[in-house]
Amino acid sequence: MMTPIRTVVRTGTVVYGRADMPDGFAYLVAKALDEQQDLFQWTMGHYHYVRQRVAKAADVPLHPGAARYYREWKYLP
Repeated sequence: MMTPIRTVVRTGTVVYGRADMPDGFAYLVAKALDEQQDLFQWTMGHYHYVRQRVAKAADVPLHPGAARYYREWKYLP
């Protein structure tokens, strides 16, 4: 039986993950999206990737693994 997972919906494109997701996996997802952002042009949706805004999800907490990647690349202070 599948257990429902509560989520939030926001305008824009945001990748959500569970709080118990391993830090290393969140780091790799952030890295892959950053390194392969040119592939967004081949999607059916209107996706875009803005490095200056990628780590700012307003009131949605950033996963520690993703935050580590963004800090390494100076997207976060």
